[in-house]
Amino acid sequence: MKTAVLIWILVTFSLLSGVAAADETRTDSPAVTMEEMVVTGDALSDQPLTEAPASVTIVTAEEIAASTARTVDDLLKTTVGVDVYKPWGMFGPSSHVRLRGFANPRATIFLRDGVPINRMVCGGAIHNEIPLDIVERVEVVRGANASLYGAGAMGGVINIVTQKPENRARASVDGSYGTHNTWTANAMVNGALTERLNLQVNYNHFDTDGYFAWADSWVDERAETMSLQNLASWEPVKDNYLSSLENQKREMDNFFAKLKFDVTPASTLNAAYSYWKNDNDIGYTYGHINQERNRGSIDYRHRGKFDLTANLFFLDENMAFSQPVLPAPWMTIGEGEDTWVVQGEKNDIPIRDGGGMLSLSAPIGRRHKLTIATDHRLVSTENKQYDGQTGQTQSISQGKQYKWGVVVQDAVTTGRLTSTFSLRYDAIRAFDFFSEDLTTYTDYADRSDDQLNPKIGFNYRWSDTTTLKASAGRVSTFPPLMYLIGNYETPPGRMMLGNPDLKTEYSYSYEIGVEQYFTSGVMFKATCFYNDIRDWMQEVTTNDPAYSSVSVRWENIEKARTAGVELEAEYYPTDDLKLFANYNYTHSKIVEFRDKGHNYKNSDLEGNRFPTQPYHRFNAGITWFNPRLATVNLSLRYVGDRYWDIENDVALDEFITVDVKISRKFASHLTASLEVTDLFDEAWQETEMHVTPGRMIMGRIKIEY
Repeated sequence: MKTAVLIWILVTFSLLSGVAAADETRTDSPAVTMEEMVVTGDALSDQPLTEAPASVTIVTAEEIAASTARTVDDLLKTTVGVDVYKPWGMFGPSSHVRLRGFANPRATIFLRDGVPINRMVCGGAIHNEIPLDIVERVEVVRGANASLYGAGAMGGVINIVTQKPENRARASVDGSYGTHNTWTANAMVNGALTERLNLQVNYNHFDTDGYFAWADSWVDERAETMSLQNLASWEPVKDNYLSSLENQKREMDNFFAKLKFDVTPASTLNAAYSYWKNDNDIGYTYGHINQERNRGSIDYRHRGKFDLTANLFFLDENMAFSQPVLPAPWMTIGEGEDTWVVQGEKNDIPIRDGGGMLSLSAPIGRRHKLTIATDHRLVSTENKQYDGQTGQTQSISQGKQYKWGVVVQDAVTTGRLTSTFSLRYDAIRAFDFFSEDLTTYTDYADRSDDQLNPKIGFNYRWSDTTTLKASAGRVSTFPPLMYLIGNYETPPGRMMLGNPDLKTEYSYSYEIGVEQYFTSGVMFKATCFYNDIRDWMQEVTTNDPAYSSVSVRWENIEKARTAGVELEAEYYPTDDLKLFANYNYTHSKIVEFRDKGHNYKNSDLEGNRFPTQPYHRFNAGITWFNPRLATVNLSLRYVGDRYWDIENDVALDEFITVDVKISRKFASHLTASLEVTDLFDEAWQETEMHVTPGRMIMGRIKIEY
């Protein structure tokens, strides 16, 4: 299959290139022009897309409406340079979105309207708390030069821009129903409260009975392992254990409100609040992951001779999860049954996260635009693990982190060349953190670090239709608090061990690219990138007998690298037809890993690929717009073979999947659609433990005024 896919990729891009080369003077097809959209992904100063030194892709409102995506991460699956990994499947509570081969979401900064939504405590972001119905566009800015806002954008920045409240009164309701008793409901109201004050409110509900998410091979292996131990306490609960794995369910509620106040014609004050409740039955009789999140932000923007941007934000989150404990050799039959019948290990993890940013941009003469900014952030968390039957605390860990930074950037335009120079200083302090279990109390000393990261980028307008881009820079990420203090359960059954000795990771990153627009309706982009990574933070399986055989520990990998090519093409043969294709080749390699005293074997890691990173990814699709008949969207996604773990022991097969959506507007208020994901009912493993659900069919009706 791999050979056939590679041939398909070559043919697709050859056809698109051939159309452009042979027909640059056609006038019966719409011309693709250089985009004048403003990129706000840096959150500090707006910059036209034509001047951005980084590789940029904009997912527009029209593309969002035509796609089969139900969440932001679904939407990004077919975007060039983006790797979406959903360890719990399509309807699962977790998703990892990564850029440029960095195999962890902490290397990608996520913003909502320019405000960071990454959880500082672990570096990741949960994008499902932002309903796709309120998203205006998504800006994907790849590479280390993508952002000035905050340390950590090793792979790039993704900014989710939500719809702005309008003076015009409007409202909508919609609902959908489909496979696995999956249904959604959504309602939105928008209008003016006063002449200058507008409000938008959105409510979204998601519910599914789920599917058999566990891989048969993993279930059989685990059951066999338990049986081989010949435990008398295992046999009475075996059937109950296996049958309970089929009961995966999820229920999610989201409330989002946004106020926009026009202070003056040149300045705007925005306030946003969201409430997100996510309850998951992870398959076990007493297994669940429940999350409740309150997030708020306020931002002020002034545009004029001097551009001023300021924001404040907070996150108040509580996460609780539970899973039963499987029988152990020392248990009697009765004790073994109790471990399954009664809730076993439980975790409660409250998180408090808040901060703010202030930036000022001003022209210096006609050629320079200088930006000075600072941002600050404070996070605290506690992780309590206790026995679900007795309520006895098994372990507890807590800590705080304060991070701040300052950045100076100068953008210089000389003729067709725009040069961007920036220097960022970041510092962090971890304090008041300790861990304790039934036998040991460890009080960690305060630790601090600082980093200086320079970047340089060039954007050269070779002609009105051709742009060359190049950039180089250093970027770093501090160890998140949860990486330092551990130890916590990661369902199903993995113990994640913290490491207070983790070092800050950093990368020297380079890229060069070209963008070409043709009058024949073709756009083509090509980018090459290279990342020289040092002290990369990675979960590594422990071989130390002091730990469980299913434990992983955060460690630094001394040297690694990722490199690759991103190709992107679009073709508009007519006003109502769009074709697209993109291809990624990504190479990742562990160059050096030293034993940290836990019986790691260098040969097991050196030369390995990063987990879940395929060499090849390919997407292609076609969208046909006809307001009198229907809008039809067909997309194909290919993901090559990859490994689930850093040890490269568990191989995951390549797969191809096809999605289709047909929607039609009836009169002026009613829209109906039919969505089919995984049209040919393919199945593949996302992890060693989980498989995909196969074909999904959803019908949807939307009424709007």
